[in-house]
Amino acid sequence: MARDLGAARRTGQSMVLGFLDVDGLKQVNDRHGHAAGDNTLQAVSVTLRSMLREYDLTVRYGGDEFLFSVVGATEQDARMRIEAVNAALSAAGQNSVTCGLVTIGVDETLAAAIDRADHLLYEGRPHDGP
Repeated sequence: MARDLGAARRTGQSMVLGFLDVDGLKQVNDRHGHAAGDNTLQAVSVTLRSMLREYDLTVRYGGDEFLFSVVGATEQDARMRIEAVNAALSAAGQNSVTCGLVTIGVDETLAAAIDRADHLLYEGRPHDGP
């Protein structure tokens, strides 16, 4: 991603970073076992990659989290792609995802952008309780 960010900056393009979390993965693991959880992660990964351009970078960040970068696109374009991911996952009977999207600032580090996207993901996540 650092390489993508460097290339985007050299060419004057924007780069949108997405921090994506699989909704309800713990419940899948608890109810159906870790093999079912692994299948859910694979379904999300395949679906996410299919909704992005072939050259957009997607990585598993940890546990049930993924990062992706979209160079030369807007946050609105990335948001529409995530909506398409959720529609495809829903049609396949899979878990939905929640995503924080940020356009990386001119002098912003990749780590700072990841933290900012993580914060937005948390704000957008449905929470249990009052």
